[in-house]
Amino acid sequence: ITNKDIYISGGGLAAAISNGYSISYFPSNNDVLFLHISSLKNCVTINTETLLNEIIKALGDIKKLFE
Repeated sequence: ITNKDIYISGGGLAAAISNGYSISYFPSNNDVLFLHISSLKNCVTINTETLLNEIIKALGDIKKLFE
């Protein structure tokens, strides 16, 4: 999975607590899964980009199981 596979669909949620994430997802068709991930910038113990990269890596691992 590369950045060319990332699409912006709009929408999303705000983080419910100050040191956590908000994640929503929905499949668009058989080939596209939209993820919305957010967190508060002022929290130093979490990193939304790191979480996104780990989710992308995990989805790639799951895809390999089905190939």
